[in-house]
Amino acid sequence: MAYNSPFDMVLLNTQTASSSSTLSFTSVISANFVNYYVKFVEIVPSTNNVSFQMLFSTNNGSTYLSTVYEWGNVIVDTSGTLNTTGSSSDSSITIAPNLSSTAANSLNGVMNIFSLNSNTYKPKLWMSGTYTNTTTCAGIRCMGSNDGTTAVNAIRFQMSSGNIASGSIYLYGLPTS
Repeated sequence: MAYNSPFDMVLLNTQTASSSSTLSFTSVISANFVNYYVKFVEIVPSTNNVSFQMLFSTNNGSTYLSTVYEWGNVIVDTSGTLNTTGSSSDSSITIAPNLSSTAANSLNGVMNIFSLNSNTYKPKLWMSGTYTNTTTCAGIRCMGSNDGTTAVNAIRFQMSSGNIASGSIYLYGLPTS
């Protein structure tokens, strides 16, 4: 593959929710890319006050890792309230907590994932986004990782409870040079 610059992104796949239990990318993560870019557009849960989560798989999505995820969130809302949450050992990465099931309050954001299919480095991510919880607009920063160093070749997004009512997720590959 030839690229014009290190900022060229290749759209690998798009997943669109329609009362979906999960949105997964299982066949597009490959040795062609180590770093990935994800765009979330108008993600809405079917259940109110749930968290948007991410999981990794090392066997092409047959199963997903359920331990040793680390994550942290910093959220600032329009009332000036600052909230921080996180975990050093969880069953998933919480991308955004306390989402509203009202469509107008959707989650939108971007994520960079580093060393996703590396056998040497832990996969790490950061995300920046915005959504409206039940009363105020909020900006969120998220970071996360998994303690494993086996190459990740599939990722899954889901809600902590209920389905993803609507929204789209775009996965891009980033060239390494």
